[in-house]
Amino acid sequence: MGFISGIQRFHQRTIYTVDDGTGILDCVLWHNEPASLDRILELKQDIRSGTSSLTPDLKACALSLLKKAEASTIIDEELYTHGDMIWCLGNVKIFRGNPKLDIHHHSILY
Repeated sequence: MGFISGIQRFHQRTIYTVDDGTGILDCVLWHNEPASLDRILELKQDIRSGTSSLTPDLKACALSLLKKAEASTIIDEELYTHGDMIWCLGNVKIFRGNPKLDIHHHSILY
C-alpha cells in the first residue's frame, strides 16, 4: 500500500512506482492478452446463438460472468494517476538487480 509517485505505460504492461513511506517499489500491472478477449466474445456469441444446451438461468449466469471477464480485459489508460493511494498484492521478483512486484490484485484506497 502506498502512493503512486510515477507511471510508465507500455503496450503490454503499466509500471506504477509506489512509495509506501519506507521506500519505492515498481509495481507491474500486465495487460490481458487480446486472445482472452477474443475467446470471451466467442463464448458469449455461442451462448446467445442457442448452440449451447444451458438452461435459461445458467445462460444468464454465464453471460453475466463473461461480461465481468470482458470488462476486466479492457485496458483503462487512466486506471490510476499520480498521487493515488493504491493497495497491491502480488509476487516480488528481481529484474536487472531491482525488486519489482508483479501485481495480481489491486485497488484504489481513498
